[in-house]
Amino acid sequence: MSSALRSAVPASFPVPTLTGAARRLRALPSLHVGAAALIVLVGGLLLAIATTSDPLWWQLHFSQLGIFGDLSSAFFNSTLKVSGMIVVVFAFCVRRDVARLGRGPVRRGAATVACICLNVVGVNLALVGCIPLNTDKDLHDRVAGSMVLGFLALLISAPIMFNRLGKRMAISTGIATVWLVISIALFVTATINLALFETISCTAMFAWSGMFTHVLASAAAKATVRAEGAAVRHLAPRRIGRMVSSRGARTTT
Repeated sequence: MSSALRSAVPASFPVPTLTGAARRLRALPSLHVGAAALIVLVGGLLLAIATTSDPLWWQLHFSQLGIFGDLSSAFFNSTLKVSGMIVVVFAFCVRRDVARLGRGPVRRGAATVACICLNVVGVNLALVGCIPLNTDKDLHDRVAGSMVLGFLALLISAPIMFNRLGKRMAISTGIATVWLVISIALFVTATINLALFETISCTAMFAWSGMFTHVLASAAAKATVRAEGAAVRHLAPRRIGRMVSSRGARTTT
């Protein structure tokens, strides 16, 4: 090969790897990921509602928007799939944040429990979009119910796993749990329809998740301050000892 051809051929081609993407994903703030899931979900639902051919869908449930095979149904089902995948990413971000707190503010296994419960929510949310109501109603209902149960399991386990995160966490968890249980009871007794129940449960889910990530961020900041203070207290005696020894050496000389 001539020197001209060698100079024209690059020595190495940049090969894309997953490490860079993994690092960026690990650095994503949980609150931003949760907000992205909420924005995608609300925006997609509004588009589906605005373009639906059934103006009475709200008398049944939100899943009614995804059964017609038109643009509205495409908006609805695609929104659930994308939102579910973002919630899965959110689950791993929460696991990262909880694991960073250590054993002090949370109990052992709290990161795994939170990740599993949120993954159940995210995966089943995506499956609701993959299985429209008119294709398999029983499976669709089971998937939707599993999503609610996953979030309820997280609420029930939170007072045990995250009981050291302060009163705000405890009060918010109690309110969300009571809110969700009451809505389930009202739906079972046919006091409210499924559309209203879905609205209530999703509101509780995202409101509690936003509070949870904010509490985790505050706890992480406090843990960082405590660690820095401990490091300063640990290094201060050494510095004082060095200063005293250096002064003693000067006086002897």
